Amino acid sequence: MARRIEIIVKTTDACNARCAYCSAGSEPGGRRRLSGETAALLLRQADELIASGRVDRVRFLWHGGEPLLLGEGFFRELATIFQGLPRRAGITHRIQTNLTLLDEEWISILEPLTGRDGLGTSLDPFDDVRQLGEGNGYRRRWLAGLDLLDRVGWKAGCVYVLHRLGLPRAKDLYWFFRNLRDNSMLSLRVNPLLRVGRAKETSCEALLLSPGDYGRFLIEITDVWLADHRRLILSPVRGLVRAWEGGVVSSCDLAGRAGCVEGHLGVDPDGLVYNCGRAVDAGGIWFGRLGEVSLQECLDHPSRQVLLDREDALLSGRCGQCEYWRFCHGGCPYESHTESEQAHQPTLLCEDYRLFFDWLGFKASGQPLGFARDKPLDFARDKRSAFSGQRSAIRGQPEYAVVVPGTGDGVAGVRSAASCGKPVLLADPRAWSPADLRSLADFFLRDPDLSVPVEPFYSALMYLTGGATSGDHRSLRQMYGEAVPTGRPDLPCATCEAFKYCRGFWLHPAALPDHCRAWREVHAMMAGLISW
Repeated sequence: MARRIEIIVKTTDACNARCAYCSAGSEPGGRRRLSGETAALLLRQADELIASGRVDRVRFLWHGGEPLLLGEGFFRELATIFQGLPRRAGITHRIQTNLTLLDEEWISILEPLTGRDGLGTSLDPFDDVRQLGEGNGYRRRWLAGLDLLDRVGWKAGCVYVLHRLGLPRAKDLYWFFRNLRDNSMLSLRVNPLLRVGRAKETSCEALLLSPGDYGRFLIEITDVWLADHRRLILSPVRGLVRAWEGGVVSSCDLAGRAGCVEGHLGVDPDGLVYNCGRAVDAGGIWFGRLGEVSLQECLDHPSRQVLLDREDALLSGRCGQCEYWRFCHGGCPYESHTESEQAHQPTLLCEDYRLFFDWLGFKASGQPLGFARDKPLDFARDKRSAFSGQRSAIRGQPEYAVVVPGTGDGVAGVRSAASCGKPVLLADPRAWSPADLRSLADFFLRDPDLSVPVEPFYSALMYLTGGATSGDHRSLRQMYGEAVPTGRPDLPCATCEAFKYCRGFWLHPAALPDHCRAWREVHAMMAGLISW
């Protein structure tokens, strides 16, 4: 038995949204709700599991539907009961919400349970497959909820469900979520759309994936992730790459028996106990109703042996000959919904994972993933080392040469100042032609004799190599004007790989499309030369 167990509680089948592919089939008219008495019983029995030594830790995931529809009183009472448990240090909580109902009062109610790192959510930023019950506005309300999380300093983990319409958007998806928040404050998980819940309805046929679609999407988004220094916390990619590089798979759908059946239970709104949350949605085996059976009895239920035997059954078949077994362990039993958890079939995503692992093998080619073998490995290091003695000039001391664009001699002025050993700052960037900006970027990157920073190219390099810190460097936003809009980016800025650096500088006060294109090219030029 795993020393930690996660209990996914499907608190209600009601939701203020109506997502086209909802795995739980939740809708605004849902009426099933977990009672306060059952929730209290869950907490007390979790405490008893720890007291008995059966497990060391219990983590609750309060799920739905939309759990906030249970009301503020439900969670206030839950927090009060939790605070009174003798072994509450071993019990943690997460909540999965669509953010659209979140406000300051909810933050104060939930924080005693979840802390500031216990919130999960979901979003499709591009297609109208997630809508509120009363109509459109899901994305707008979701972003308002994220603004609130920013104000109170809460982290969030977000799920994106990949469907057919999203297949061409791997790069856009990555940069949308990368641009939303600081790297450490937002994580993203990409799940494939499975034929369960509302996704079984005829209206969802056009959204369903074909074999290989998910694998190819993982390849595309992983390529972007590697080129970006792995900065976004991206699942399942990060876990799979770490496993490929010698680590252990931890995601429950790929970790095998210890991470799946031994480490989970699921509870539906009526108090019926299943193997996990996916088993609740799929209508899997259930072990009894809380109040009639205990969590301890559910963990020991004979029906669980079917799932405990699954690994041995798979290894006796074609999985036993697969070189990728240690990465997937046959996948999640509930991804094969048509066979159910009793059929001992490998995941329906087998082809997808094989595509991805084959690509990882090609990408790695005997060295750590993410290194560009055809580029000089010391490029970024040498540039930073050459400029290390000049960094004080970039920290606000006016020791650099300010060069203004002239009638064709601006580039020559930069070269002349740099040859005299003076750090250079481009003045009035709007007056520089895009052609001169590209020329100066090439000079900064490729001239072997350059030993001083040229701003803002130096700051761009530091940003791309992870060396930029607040106050050390000059951003394009600072150089082009402080009145640039600083709110969340809208398309196309939301999906631009250079947005974190420029912050949409060309939006103030008039659009500078030529400069936008020039700086995107400069950004790509630098990224292409840097070996991670």
